[in-house]
Amino acid sequence: MRVYDHKQLKPGDFVFFKYERDTKSKFDYGIIVGPECEHYGVPVKWFLDPMEQGIIEHIDHIPDMYGKLYIVKRDVKFNGLIL
Repeated sequence: MRVYDHKQLKPGDFVFFKYERDTKSKFDYGIIVGPECEHYGVPVKWFLDPMEQGIIEHIDHIPDMYGKLYIVKRDVKFNGLIL
């Protein structure tokens, strides 16, 4: 399912991001790790992008991401926990 607004995302969503720009990475996978924060958006942990390793990024305005975001699966376990 394609995501157009970060409010569609919830903890435990496994997401796929396809970049529209020419970058070294053509895509990335991530998991939504918490509920929406009023000031920063929805926290996501990306898996493939080396620049995002070890940090949690926040999604708050999908059109600014220069790509397309999709929910692959909902209610995914992360580190043995159901988020």
